[in-house]
Amino acid sequence: MTDMIKKSTRRIEMNYALVQGFYWSSACTLGGFAAVFLGSRGLSNAQTGLAVALISVLTIVLQILLSDFSDRHRELPLKRTISVIYTVVIALSAVMSFVSLPAALLIAVYVVASALSNSQNGLLNAQLMQYRNVGIPASYGWPRGVGSVFYAVSAYFFGLAVERYSAGVLLRLYIVFAVLAMASVLAMADPDSLARSLGTHSDKAAHGSSVSYLRMLLQNPTLVLYLLVLIVSAIGQAAGNTFLIRVIEAAGGRASNCPSCAPHRVFFLTLKRSMCSSSLSSASACVWFCFLRHPRCL
Repeated sequence: MTDMIKKSTRRIEMNYALVQGFYWSSACTLGGFAAVFLGSRGLSNAQTGLAVALISVLTIVLQILLSDFSDRHRELPLKRTISVIYTVVIALSAVMSFVSLPAALLIAVYVVASALSNSQNGLLNAQLMQYRNVGIPASYGWPRGVGSVFYAVSAYFFGLAVERYSAGVLLRLYIVFAVLAMASVLAMADPDSLARSLGTHSDKAAHGSSVSYLRMLLQNPTLVLYLLVLIVSAIGQAAGNTFLIRVIEAAGGRASNCPSCAPHRVFFLTLKRSMCSSSLSSASACVWFCFLRHPRCL
């Protein structure tokens, strides 16, 4: 690998680290404090649960539609699609921040904004893969780790901001970090143009190969079982994460403590090096069970 390719790769990774960092900081305002924000607007736990459920369903639908749109319109750069989504969510956040909405309309706007924000994650992953597909060996791992660090730090300081001001500050914080994220996305170099200037080659095998996911699942019952476990786990975590604030308040905590459990994300790569996947999953399940049984001890 030539020095020119190494420098370009490092520059891409640095830029992508900012993309991930600002994205997860912005996502923290909507996802990490959902119960806090919706509760501050007078919504009940049942209405908050309904909103989170609708967000999950709409996120799945939007990810499928956006992926299909990107595949059918390869001439349209991914960063433009991502930027349009940011613009829409910023507009919706401004509406929720400055306009008093009835409960039903507030839920609808919040669901659409959160689902659009969640659906960006897959597009951001695909944006990095575009460079690898044209022969530029940009790493995904450490920039994604930066995103986790940003989420952890943001969660703590956003909690302090909520305590000092009000939950309404969350939407304004989203707008600030979304603008920074959009600027970082637009600063990413065009993969094809960069590949031509560096003389790298497209990975045609990656573009031309087709995979039968149904056949893959039928031939791997262990994978099917693992996917089922993930589904059940996601259902439990959705309820736990959404109403974590209620558990913390019952244990004597405050809103500022709500998402501060996120720093464990920072240590994931270190734990992964010292523990196998099965051991790490088992340890995680034990810690989560202990938290549910004895929230005061954590």
